[in-house]
Amino acid sequence: MVNNFKIKWLASSKIWLILSIIFSLLLLIPLGSIFLSLFNSIGGGWEDLLDGLIQNYLLNTIILAGGVSVFSLLFAIIPAWQLANYEFPFSNTLKWMMVLPLSIPTYIIAFLYGDIFSFGGEFFLLAEHLFGIGIKEIYFDIFKIYYLIPILASVLYPYIYLTCLDSFENSNRFHIESAELLGKTKRTIFRKIALPLSRPAIASGLFLVNMELLNDYGAMDFFGIQTFTTGIFRTWFGLNNLDSALRLSLILFSISFVFIFGERLFRRQAKYYEEGNNIIITKKRKSPIGAFVAIVLCLIPISIGFLFPIAKLIYNALTTYHSIDQFMFAAAMMNTIFLALAAAAIIVIVSIALIYGERTGNFSYINKLISLSTIGYAIPGAIIAVSMLYFLSGLNSTFGIFGFGTLIVLVYAYNIRFMATAYSPIRAATDKLGMNSYETSKLLGYGNLRTFWKAELPLLQPAILTALLVSMVEIMKELPLTLILRPFNYETLSTIAYQYAKNEMVKDASIYSLSIVAISILPIIFFVKSKKKK
Repeated sequence: MVNNFKIKWLASSKIWLILSIIFSLLLLIPLGSIFLSLFNSIGGGWEDLLDGLIQNYLLNTIILAGGVSVFSLLFAIIPAWQLANYEFPFSNTLKWMMVLPLSIPTYIIAFLYGDIFSFGGEFFLLAEHLFGIGIKEIYFDIFKIYYLIPILASVLYPYIYLTCLDSFENSNRFHIESAELLGKTKRTIFRKIALPLSRPAIASGLFLVNMELLNDYGAMDFFGIQTFTTGIFRTWFGLNNLDSALRLSLILFSISFVFIFGERLFRRQAKYYEEGNNIIITKKRKSPIGAFVAIVLCLIPISIGFLFPIAKLIYNALTTYHSIDQFMFAAAMMNTIFLALAAAAIIVIVSIALIYGERTGNFSYINKLISLSTIGYAIPGAIIAVSMLYFLSGLNSTFGIFGFGTLIVLVYAYNIRFMATAYSPIRAATDKLGMNSYETSKLLGYGNLRTFWKAELPLLQPAILTALLVSMVEIMKELPLTLILRPFNYETLSTIAYQYAKNEMVKDASIYSLSIVAISILPIIFFVKSKKKK
């Protein structure tokens, strides 16, 4: 009987292990194949790119990364400190409202502010109507890189805000409370203790900000700013030069890994700073003037990144809904929901297989392979799309397998790009469960698969739901990957919104953009509720 049990246990363990290895390789092979392009002959288009364009791409990328990082830090850190340590009117409401800009994709915020500040836009019309100032007297060209920087930062800063808020409220609370007992002022504590100890958290948030920035295509294209992502699109679609697009992807890939390395370097320091504690947070009440300043500091990023854009979207949607092609809107909505739900479900299933292969196998090399297979979230969508094209072209020429322009390829690419969005919350939940259920199953003679299905799956349902929702939202917001790999005439909310905006029909794009934002708010609501329960 003991031997039969061991056979059953090992068999079910091997199933998880084999599945995790297969899925890991499937996620990594297309990305790895992009390096084979280095051995391809260089076409004539590459010399044109080297002649000034790549330097321009690199300069713009550095300016954007630096500028957006600075503005995101300003928008995030001081409000997070105020909300974590002070009590003032509407502080609890502002605390969760600070996260709302995450629901607006970067390309949508760029479309909206480009329209508001365009010649004849609402800003100049209001200035003329309210103050009698002529448009020619105050007109400026909004479509410049230095105007785009605060616009993008207004929807990307929540990544830093969330990590800083957690650091100020939880991770470093023991040190902050100790300094208060020693009589130090809040300003001194913030400058000399909280801020230095929160550097790993800030680095983690900055990493996500810059990854989203490197991935952006719609905003850069709309503002006419040349970056590596727009260069990849131009080289592939405009020049039909896949080899040059692959080399641009490799350069962008290298830039991404610089950010990955920097984030990992800072995160290693986190273990020296973070301590679990059960200290009850005692917040100091603000004076009326201090409360007013704190509210203004919180409202500035919220207004720029959410309130003004939402008001603009709703106004545009109300004025254009009667002229919308209802069939096209319904088809785009159905396509978007179906694609997001199907891809997210597969992502969740694959992530579970990866996690349980890692848990039951416990082989260091396989665990590293599984961990590496979730790196796609740190890689811009344009790189994944081009690597998929190169990978599929190789399969087609070698085995006659043709997969271009199918939903299967697009879903495959989504799995590579967004595996971490499902893997992380489910992995965190399984770590909390520990191995007790497996040890109990050993005693009862159950295998891994039955243990998972009967004992652990019910407990993992909240984490799985969160993973499913977050993956769906990320897929709905994704633009570069969808534009390159979608089937012919397969339109989603994001692709139609982009096409309208590119044709200078921003108002007509509003109903599609508003739908994306409305759906994207769902995981934020779940997040707020989960934070309140803690």
